[in-house]
Formats: sequence, C-alpha cells, structure tokens
Amino acid sequence: MDPSQLPPGLAPSLVYNSLQSGTVVAFAVTYAFCTLFLALRYIQAVVIVKKVEADLSMACPYIC
Repeated sequence: MDPSQLPPGLAPSLVYNSLQSGTVVAFAVTYAFCTLFLALRYIQAVVIVKKVEADLSMACPYIC
C-alpha cells in the first residue's frame, strides 16, 4: 500500500523489535558457521585425498 494513502498517524514503521533482530542475527551466525565448516570439510577432503573426484568416485559403487 502506498504510504500517502494512509490516514494521518498510521505511517508504516520500519523499526524492528528485539525478537526480529535476534532471529536475523542468529540466522547470520549459524549461516556463517555452516559455511565455514563446509569449506573446512572440502579443504580437508582435498588434503587427504589430493583430488576432489576421488571422494565421489569411491562412494559411487555403493550409491549407483
């Protein structure tokens, strides 16, 4: 809705409460941790196996 069409005193508020802010912060922190640990997992796989494809090709006979 266009704010100019609202009656006086009913302008939309863009202020967030603490629950909304906390939810966004918790999501951001969790997303950052997941991204970091996924990157570390891939780095570990490359260091151990020395090539990325070996991790998938070893599991293929059991999956396919």
